Parts: sequence; C-alpha cells; structure tokens
Amino acid sequence: MNSGQLILELVSFGKIAVIVGVIVWLTLKLQETHNNFRRNMLYQKIRAEQDKSVLNLRLQAYERLLVYLDRISIPNLIGRLKTSQSNIDSLSMHMSIAISKEMEHNITQQLYISDKLWEIIELISKELTGAVDQLSVDEEGQSLTMEQYINKLFTYHQLQGEQLISKGRKAIKEEMTVHI
Repeated sequence: MNSGQLILELVSFGKIAVIVGVIVWLTLKLQETHNNFRRNMLYQKIRAEQDKSVLNLRLQAYERLLVYLDRISIPNLIGRLKTSQSNIDSLSMHMSIAISKEMEHNITQQLYISDKLWEIIELISKELTGAVDQLSVDEEGQSLTMEQYINKLFTYHQLQGEQLISKGRKAIKEEMTVHI
C-alpha cells in the first residue's frame, strides 16, 4: 500500500468516525432532551398535587375558622356554658376559657391563611374575651344578677359582637375568593 492509499483510507475512516460521532452526539442530545421533558412533566405533576393539597388545607382552615367564629359568639357560649355555671364569675371565667381554648385548638390554622386574616381572628377573640370580663359588673362596679349579666351579654352581642363575628366571616370569605 502506498502512502496515497493509506491517506485515503485514513480519511475514509475519519469520515466514518465523524459520522458515528455526530450520530452518537445527536442520540445523546435527543436522550437528554427526552429526559428533561420527562423531568419537567413529573415536576408539573408533583407541583399540581402539592397545589391541590395546599388548597385543601386552606379550605379546611377557612372552614375551621368559620366554625370557630360561630362557637365563640356570645349566644353559643351562653348556650353551652350557662346550664353548668351557677354564678356570674364562674360563667364569665368559663366563657373566657372557652374562647381561649377554641383559639388554642385553631392556632395551627394560621399556617394556611394570611397574617392579616389571623390578626383579625385574634382581635375578635380578644375583643370578645374583654367584653365577657367587663360586662360582669355594672358601671359602678357592682355585681349583677345572672339574668342582668346574660341580658348585658345579649345586648352586647346585638350591638357589637355580631358585627365582629360578621367582619371575621367576611374577611375569611374575601380571602377565600383571592386564594381559591
């Protein structure tokens, strides 16, 4: 074999090597593109499942907070606690404790709602607890009868308490429409 033929054979092998190299490179590039596509599809599927899960947790939080507001309304507290309490101090204390325990029971709901909504819920709780304590005596600091105390509580509820509860419900519903 002369040197010209050797060069031609090397060039032929070089062409074949380049062609095989390009084919291998294209195959690897196609495989990488396919893997990226599969990875993105899997990520989107996982993200959709997470979004659905978070949405369910938010819905449950809103639902629980609506129930919470209902449970801490003055008429519902009186209905649950009045029969077991014989005096005003006891009823007032148990109503305050009930509001506090309801709040503690729902404390984790703040993870799924906005800070602003949680502040509204806390404010309603504090306002109702304060009213329950303050209404247990008359303007001169004198003790009331149980009937007078309950009447004052119902009057407070009609004038202010129901508005607080309604504002809380409205805030929950507004946030629900934003996040759902």
